[in-house]
Amino acid sequence: MSKPTAAPTDPRLHLFPIVLLAESLRLAVIVVTLKAHPASWFFAQASELNELAHSLLTGHGLGSPFGGLTGPSAFLAPGYPLLVAGIFRLFQPQSFASAFVLMLLQSLFAIATIVCMMLLARKLFSNSTANLAGTVWAISPPLLFLPTIYWDTSFSIFLLMLLLTLCVYCAEAPSWRIRLSIALCALLMLYTNPSLATAITGSLIWTAVIVRRNSSRARPAAALASLALILICFSFWPVRNYKRLHAFIPLRSNMGYELWQGNRPGSDGFFSPALHPNVNQQEFQRYSSLGEVAYMREKSSLAKSAISSDPARFLGLTAKRFFSFWSGLSRPSVWPMVAYASTTTLLGLLGLVLLFRSQKKIAILFAIPLALLPLPYYVTHPDYRFRCVIDPVLTMLAAYALTRRSSARHPSSAAQ
Repeated sequence: MSKPTAAPTDPRLHLFPIVLLAESLRLAVIVVTLKAHPASWFFAQASELNELAHSLLTGHGLGSPFGGLTGPSAFLAPGYPLLVAGIFRLFQPQSFASAFVLMLLQSLFAIATIVCMMLLARKLFSNSTANLAGTVWAISPPLLFLPTIYWDTSFSIFLLMLLLTLCVYCAEAPSWRIRLSIALCALLMLYTNPSLATAITGSLIWTAVIVRRNSSRARPAAALASLALILICFSFWPVRNYKRLHAFIPLRSNMGYELWQGNRPGSDGFFSPALHPNVNQQEFQRYSSLGEVAYMREKSSLAKSAISSDPARFLGLTAKRFFSFWSGLSRPSVWPMVAYASTTTLLGLLGLVLLFRSQKKIAILFAIPLALLPLPYYVTHPDYRFRCVIDPVLTMLAAYALTRRSSARHPSSAAQ
């Protein structure tokens, strides 16, 4: 397999200036945000994270996501609550220092995403593509505010980008170090954001197939060992859920609730914060009296009843959610976000089509998260931050569409 060679007219890779610009702008946004809002504003975005972290710090384990002492929970995966609990331990719960450290950490996840994106774009396409993709991610206003979102979004974005990068490198030159890195990355993703499970599975299958086809010395045992490591290490979570909640919950317990939110009678297909147990006293009392598993099952039953009673309405809401996910239109809509999302969607899909013509294998890898990750949100409810997880892939593809003449000159050997 031959290695790609740079095009004669391809500019230098401007990784350091772009990273410096990106972090400077994000630090400015963090400073302005903390001056304009108290720390309580930041932590109010996801009070369930606060409650889960508090439960961990007080020795009650992962539980009581909506306050009180309601017992063990699988409403969220343990990864980000553990991180928040660690920061609370060091810098005091919900303090100004904790807010600053979390925002700073999330800005560093964004920088790591840009580094992965640019290095992967250079490897697969060209320096021009890498510079354009990195610059867009460095300066785009909707992305500058990601560090101020109190959720696992920034970390999930980075982990998905890292996984795709590792898969490409493994497909080209498999080694036990890269396989181990892929396994560890997949585990972090599952323990942080289980909704990435389908994208993880698809990427692992892609890697195993490409390695098998490209290398006569490929060892199926190595791929099976990586898979076994992931399954064994992640099995602690569903086993814990079965022991503590007396139910088989492989990922999270919230699917029935999310399905109800988007499809209950009177729903417009979007999430209604007023009906969340962390603010709605009636919902909290219902959750507290039934327990988490029974509460989620009840919501699932109500959602399925609403769907089966009016399937045409469900199909209409699903189409609405599909359009919302890819266009950025939401309730309420922020027009710079809509403009950015719509542009990167259209250019990204164009780039994917063009990539299928020149590097079909790489196009399939990029299509996997684009096709699989949004599926749950089509039937539950979309949110802009859900789409942000696949935004680096769309941004790279959009940059490729705009720079494809130079990018087409040196396809990666992983694609050959």
